[in-house]
Amino acid sequence: MKIKRIISIFLGSITLVAGCGKSVVINPGKQNNTEETIQSETPVNGIRIAWDYTTLRKVSSSASGEKYCGYARMIQLHDQSLMCVYEADGNIKVVKSKDLGNSWSQPLTIAARQEGINMAVPDILELKDQSILVCYNPRPYLTDPSRRFAIRTIKL
Repeated sequence: MKIKRIISIFLGSITLVAGCGKSVVINPGKQNNTEETIQSETPVNGIRIAWDYTTLRKVSSSASGEKYCGYARMIQLHDQSLMCVYEADGNIKVVKSKDLGNSWSQPLTIAARQEGINMAVPDILELKDQSILVCYNPRPYLTDPSRRFAIRTIKL
Protein backbone atom coordinates (compact mmCIF):
# COMPACT_ATOMS: atom_id res chain seq x y z
CA MET A 1 0.00 0.00 0.00
CA LYS A 2 2.91 2.34 0.74
CA ILE A 3 4.26 1.83 -2.79
CA LYS A 4 0.83 2.70 -4.29
CA ARG A 5 0.70 5.88 -2.22
CA ILE A 6 4.23 6.90 -3.30
CA ILE A 7 3.36 6.21 -6.95
CA SER A 8 0.14 8.25 -6.62
CA ILE A 9 2.03 11.20 -5.13
CA PHE A 10 4.74 10.93 -7.83
CA LEU A 11 2.21 10.81 -10.69
CA GLY A 12 0.26 13.69 -9.17
CA SER A 13 3.44 15.76 -9.00
CA ILE A 14 4.29 14.94 -12.62
CA THR A 15 0.76 15.89 -13.69
CA LEU A 16 1.05 19.20 -11.89
CA VAL A 17 4.44 19.99 -13.42
CA ALA A 18 3.52 18.70 -16.90
CA GLY A 19 0.28 20.67 -16.87
CA CYS A 20 2.09 23.95 -16.46
CA GLY A 21 2.52 25.65 -19.81
CA LYS A 22 2.71 29.40 -19.52
CA SER A 23 3.13 31.04 -16.15
CA VAL A 24 3.15 34.59 -14.93
CA VAL A 25 5.52 35.36 -12.08
CA ILE A 26 5.57 38.47 -9.94
CA ASN A 27 9.18 39.62 -9.75
CA PRO A 28 9.75 41.34 -6.39
CA GLY A 29 13.21 42.50 -7.52
CA LYS A 30 11.80 44.80 -10.20
CA GLN A 31 10.38 48.24 -9.59
CA ASN A 32 6.55 48.34 -9.23
CA ASN A 33 6.52 44.55 -8.84
CA THR A 34 5.96 43.96 -12.57
CA GLU A 35 4.78 40.75 -14.17
CA GLU A 36 7.07 38.60 -16.26
CA THR A 37 5.86 35.95 -18.74
CA ILE A 38 7.66 32.61 -18.66
CA GLN A 39 7.42 30.38 -21.73
CA SER A 40 7.33 26.62 -21.37
CA GLU A 41 10.14 24.54 -22.81
CA THR A 42 9.99 22.59 -26.07
CA PRO A 43 7.88 19.43 -25.58
CA VAL A 44 9.70 16.12 -25.34
CA ASN A 45 8.50 13.20 -27.46
CA GLY A 46 7.00 10.33 -25.52
CA ILE A 47 4.17 9.45 -23.18
CA ARG A 48 1.76 12.14 -22.03
CA ILE A 49 -0.56 11.99 -19.07
CA ALA A 50 -4.08 13.13 -19.92
CA TRP A 51 -7.42 12.95 -18.16
CA ASP A 52 -9.84 10.44 -19.70
CA TYR A 53 -13.13 12.26 -19.16
CA THR A 54 -15.12 9.07 -19.72
CA THR A 55 -13.84 7.92 -16.30
CA LEU A 56 -15.09 11.02 -14.45
CA ARG A 57 -17.25 10.05 -11.44
CA LYS A 58 -18.75 12.16 -8.68
CA VAL A 59 -17.67 10.76 -5.32
CA SER A 60 -19.21 13.26 -2.91
CA SER A 61 -22.93 13.62 -2.54
CA SER A 62 -24.72 16.93 -2.23
CA ALA A 63 -28.04 15.14 -1.80
CA SER A 64 -28.33 16.36 1.78
CA GLY A 65 -27.79 19.95 0.66
CA GLU A 66 -24.07 20.47 1.31
CA LYS A 67 -22.69 23.64 -0.25
CA TYR A 68 -19.07 22.50 -0.08
CA CYS A 69 -17.60 19.04 -0.60
CA GLY A 70 -13.86 18.91 -1.08
CA TYR A 71 -10.38 17.99 0.12
CA ALA A 72 -10.97 14.34 -0.77
CA ARG A 73 -8.43 11.59 -0.07
CA MET A 74 -8.83 8.07 -1.48
CA ILE A 75 -7.12 4.72 -0.99
CA GLN A 76 -7.51 1.22 -2.39
CA LEU A 77 -8.10 -1.25 0.44
CA HIS A 78 -6.80 -4.81 0.82
CA ASP A 79 -10.03 -6.17 -0.74
CA GLN A 80 -9.52 -3.92 -3.83
CA SER A 81 -12.43 -1.65 -2.86
CA LEU A 82 -11.91 2.12 -2.77
CA MET A 83 -12.53 4.28 0.27
CA CYS A 84 -12.69 8.06 0.18
CA VAL A 85 -12.89 10.65 2.97
CA TYR A 86 -13.75 14.29 2.36
CA GLU A 87 -14.93 17.54 3.94
CA ALA A 88 -18.61 18.45 3.60
CA ASP A 89 -19.73 21.74 5.17
CA GLY A 90 -17.54 21.27 8.24
CA ASN A 91 -18.14 17.52 8.60
CA ILE A 92 -15.88 14.62 7.62
CA LYS A 93 -17.65 12.03 5.48
CA VAL A 94 -16.61 8.63 4.14
CA VAL A 95 -17.84 6.70 1.09
CA LYS A 96 -16.84 3.33 -0.33
CA SER A 97 -16.87 1.77 -3.80
CA LYS A 98 -16.78 -1.97 -4.49
CA ASP A 99 -16.64 -1.55 -8.29
CA LEU A 100 -13.45 0.53 -8.66
CA GLY A 101 -15.25 3.87 -8.47
CA ASN A 102 -18.16 3.37 -10.85
CA SER A 103 -20.63 3.73 -7.98
CA TRP A 104 -20.33 4.88 -4.36
CA SER A 105 -22.08 4.13 -1.08
CA GLN A 106 -24.18 6.73 0.67
CA PRO A 107 -21.95 9.12 2.65
CA LEU A 108 -21.48 8.42 6.34
CA THR A 109 -20.52 11.27 8.69
CA ILE A 110 -17.59 10.13 10.82
CA ALA A 111 -16.69 13.49 12.43
CA ALA A 112 -19.51 15.98 12.84
CA ARG A 113 -19.12 19.74 12.88
CA GLN A 114 -19.45 21.27 16.33
CA GLU A 115 -20.59 24.74 17.35
CA GLY A 116 -17.82 27.08 16.21
CA ILE A 117 -15.55 24.25 14.99
CA ASN A 118 -15.31 22.75 11.49
CA MET A 119 -13.71 19.36 10.95
CA ALA A 120 -11.20 19.71 8.11
CA VAL A 121 -8.41 18.19 5.95
CA PRO A 122 -9.07 14.47 6.41
CA ASP A 123 -6.64 11.74 5.45
CA ILE A 124 -7.03 7.99 5.44
CA LEU A 125 -4.71 5.04 6.05
CA GLU A 126 -5.17 1.26 6.10
CA LEU A 127 -2.98 -0.55 8.63
CA LYS A 128 -1.43 -4.01 8.21
CA ASP A 129 -4.20 -5.46 10.40
CA GLN A 130 -6.68 -4.03 7.82
CA SER A 131 -8.13 -1.49 10.23
CA ILE A 132 -8.71 2.01 8.90
CA LEU A 133 -7.45 5.24 10.48
CA VAL A 134 -8.91 8.62 9.55
CA CYS A 135 -7.08 11.74 10.71
CA TYR A 136 -8.53 15.25 10.56
CA ASN A 137 -8.20 18.72 12.08
CA PRO A 138 -10.85 20.39 14.21
CA ARG A 139 -10.59 24.06 13.14
CA PRO A 140 -12.33 26.73 15.17
CA TYR A 141 -13.91 29.51 13.16
CA LEU A 142 -15.22 31.57 16.05
CA THR A 143 -12.70 33.65 17.96
CA ASP A 144 -12.55 32.24 21.46
CA PRO A 145 -9.44 31.31 23.50
CA SER A 146 -11.09 28.07 24.62
CA ARG A 147 -11.26 26.81 21.01
CA ARG A 148 -8.02 25.28 19.75
CA PHE A 149 -6.78 23.66 16.58
CA ALA A 150 -6.06 19.96 17.00
CA ILE A 151 -5.24 16.74 15.19
CA ARG A 152 -7.60 13.84 15.79
CA THR A 153 -7.50 10.24 14.66
CA ILE A 154 -10.37 7.79 14.67
CA LYS A 155 -10.29 4.08 13.92
CA LEU A 156 -13.03 2.71 11.67
